[in-house]
Amino acid sequence: MEKFLPLFLLCFLIFLQHVYGQGDTITTTQFIKDGEFIVSSDGVFELGFFSPGETSTNRYVGIWYKEISVITPVWVANRLAPLTNKTGVLKVIQSGLVVLHNDTNATVWSTNSTRSVKNPVAQLLNTGNFVVRDANNPNPENFLWQSFDYPSDTLIAILEIVSGKKNRRFVHPDHHLNLLGHAWILHKDGRPLELVDPSLVDSCCISEVVRSIHVGLLCVQQNPEDRPSMSTVINMLTNDGVLPPPKHPGFFTQRKIGDVDKFTWSTQTPSSINEVTITLLDAR
Repeated sequence: MEKFLPLFLLCFLIFLQHVYGQGDTITTTQFIKDGEFIVSSDGVFELGFFSPGETSTNRYVGIWYKEISVITPVWVANRLAPLTNKTGVLKVIQSGLVVLHNDTNATVWSTNSTRSVKNPVAQLLNTGNFVVRDANNPNPENFLWQSFDYPSDTLIAILEIVSGKKNRRFVHPDHHLNLLGHAWILHKDGRPLELVDPSLVDSCCISEVVRSIHVGLLCVQQNPEDRPSMSTVINMLTNDGVLPPPKHPGFFTQRKIGDVDKFTWSTQTPSSINEVTITLLDAR
């Protein structure tokens, strides 16, 4: 029996290092593997690994609303460097950085900071903000890093998830608009449900999906001053208040007839080279 004791202790220590959805914090002695997650203390937000849509095998680390039936990520870490399998590991290292490793232990994404602390932790706050701080210092002014400073996230991806289509490759027989343009037309015509993938209709809360589409359109309005801040987006998606009408989107595109690869942009081109299309929100 004694010869098995060291092995048992080793397995027990490895078990303790994992985070299984209990708590909102990762320390330097813990890590999150694909399939594991942390949850904000109020139970609203969840952070973990996900794939966009039903067919993609790429994996991203993101934050979404735990109680919304369709995953609607509000922030994505490795949007330009997706993992190709489920072997990713997210951890906090002693220097005060959060790093994402792939199956070869290479770093595919990390936070950045010019400062360090003795006891760094990463915490998912009730606001949906993922922060790196000293374990003994919760003062927001002393955060080493926070996701709210990088809201380069995925509100167009909401449209992609609920429709089952890709914004950049969307084709419709009646017009030459991209998915966002199509969503805008349906919204103006009072037909947002036509955007929803039929396979999702029976498995999701329609009112939540329609509200998510509306909020997504608010976040891509042409004038950055009209776009809601991240905290306002959170309130919009977690409450039932009346939403303001969205104005013309700034990422509204129309392809040239007969050429699905050429686009004319009304303002600027979002920087996304993968299946998670990114809405660039101006920080407030």
